[in-house]
Amino acid sequence: MGFPEAVLVKRSSAVLCALYVVLGTSLASAQTVILRHAPPGSALELVLEANPVGATKADAGGTATVTTKSVEGQMDANIWFETCDNDHRVILAKPGAALPTTACRRIQIGGLYLVQRVTSIVIDTSATSSLLIRQGPAYANWLIDARPEVAKAATETETRTAGSSSASAAASKPLPPLSGPTAFGGAGLGTTLHFGEQACGTVTCTWDEPIQYGGGIGWWFNDYFGAEGQYGYLGKLKVTANESDYQFSTTREGGFLAASGRAGLRKGRFRPFGRAGMSLGRSTLTTTQTMGASTETLAVRTRGWAPIFGGGLEVWLSPRLGLYVDGQRLGLKGKDDRDSGIEIDDTLLTAKAGVTLRLR
Repeated sequence: MGFPEAVLVKRSSAVLCALYVVLGTSLASAQTVILRHAPPGSALELVLEANPVGATKADAGGTATVTTKSVEGQMDANIWFETCDNDHRVILAKPGAALPTTACRRIQIGGLYLVQRVTSIVIDTSATSSLLIRQGPAYANWLIDARPEVAKAATETETRTAGSSSASAAASKPLPPLSGPTAFGGAGLGTTLHFGEQACGTVTCTWDEPIQYGGGIGWWFNDYFGAEGQYGYLGKLKVTANESDYQFSTTREGGFLAASGRAGLRKGRFRPFGRAGMSLGRSTLTTTQTMGASTETLAVRTRGWAPIFGGGLEVWLSPRLGLYVDGQRLGLKGKDDRDSGIEIDDTLLTAKAGVTLRLR
């Protein structure tokens, strides 16, 4: 006869559960093996290595319980289950130990288990390829009709204690699709490709790269495609030159609004993505020039459209909260609002890091 496949099903009467709770303290001091869904009156024998250490018969509800104090301290054990008609045998044996040959049908319940004085093992005759195991009395809900969550020896750390050589971690729960509306914001640095040469010409200038920040609203239609709108503040970039006969400084301060499409590739908690779209930039350029005792200031306000593109990486800490880093190339183009004929044509490279939040 062959072994049935094992999935543990909780089926027991309320009277049995109450009795088990009362007896739990005394049973916790010994190894306890509980067989579920056996034919009433059928036999259960517990064997340690090749030595029988306990036997009982199943009650009217099909549950048989054997307790023993044969294991002193602890041992790493393989667990075997044998069936001969209505007789059942649970065998605890060290890895590699030779087992006596019998005419019964025998299967090994996969895994290496730690057996101590307080270990409780629950096996269901209707599904014997897995078991429930706990260091302490078996939970009462393992012995009632509702189906418990099956303890797979390779994935449930609470219901399986691995041998001294290794322990299997519980499998990480996968994240749901990271789609829907999001809000994001971050800060970073940027550098312009042509502002220095446009403002200074052949004069040697000095300048600092300001901190930039921004944020926006996005919508991932699925794990791969989305759209976004964002605002970015470009900071106040100032170049300064000091010559023997004159000094000047030029400051550019501004921001941009952008609408972009996104494409990404989700892999677990990570999603690299790219973006491309158009931006509307506004800037104010203020130049102050001093020659001797004379100082002149000129201010120009510009506005214009330019392409924006770049990419980054999202790292999701939970289904709602994530971190991101990104870089982008932003065109800065515009004409003077007063039609003076002054234009700007520059390129800004930025790198930012920030937080993104799924809104639902």
